[in-house]
Amino acid sequence: ARQVGTFKAINLPSIKPSSKSANISFADNVITYNETNPDGAAAIFPTLDRDVVTSTPTLIITAATNTGQFITKEIQVDEQVRQNKGLNNLKITPGVRYNLKIRFGPCKEDIDPVNFSIENGNTKEFSVPATDDGLIFDVFTLDNSFTLRINNTPITTQEIQFQGGARVTPPRNVRFTDGGIWGDGNIPQIFRLEGDERNPIVRVVVSKEGKVSLYGSKTSGGPLYPLELFNNNTFNNVRWNESGQPNTINLSQILSRETYMSGRVRGRRIVQCQP
Repeated sequence: ARQVGTFKAINLPSIKPSSKSANISFADNVITYNETNPDGAAAIFPTLDRDVVTSTPTLIITAATNTGQFITKEIQVDEQVRQNKGLNNLKITPGVRYNLKIRFGPCKEDIDPVNFSIENGNTKEFSVPATDDGLIFDVFTLDNSFTLRINNTPITTQEIQFQGGARVTPPRNVRFTDGGIWGDGNIPQIFRLEGDERNPIVRVVVSKEGKVSLYGSKTSGGPLYPLELFNNNTFNNVRWNESGQPNTINLSQILSRETYMSGRVRGRRIVQCQP
């Protein structure tokens, strides 16, 4: 996913058709293909979390075909999940070794990335140029809530609160879509997590249409999972300038004892893919 993002997951990749085994007759060199493997030949990608990933060699047992398939149940590039993606009409010939290369798109580039840090209830304002692929707002450290405004519209109807407790205002109103929350079970409190440019602890994605998506990590340096709002907190649609005027981003926090936040904000633009 060079110029697109980082591979976070490739679930059930395989190549079809492929038999479970085959027999060869040395008398006449005839190959007999046995029972077809319904799952195909598994492709193993041992190393992820990079923009180019390579599988180990995959053994395919099949007769010659022009209708081969490379299929996956799910591919995650950064926070974007793509279901049932692959390639059709692959030529496969017995005894031939292939090097299948797949390029994802559209290609993108960061526009004016800026690192930030605030504390003690201070605010921060950013100016992000008009872009045709929206905004990514990454959080590296957080204690314990924030409000983000895009062109004067808050992305949520309440401050996004990650901490629970009777004295917390507003009450916790964000969680993982599987029901998990910070400070419960094996998930540390969010102020104990640390992220970086490659692996933030929270990510806000604003599309060019102004739709807001929210993702979070359960561990320092861990993958991002989709988040949802609750406790009467909901997402707002915001206005994102694709051309013309720059976009104004305002960041603030309700002051509650120790309060701080750091991260990185960047516009995203679609560009022509490089070789």
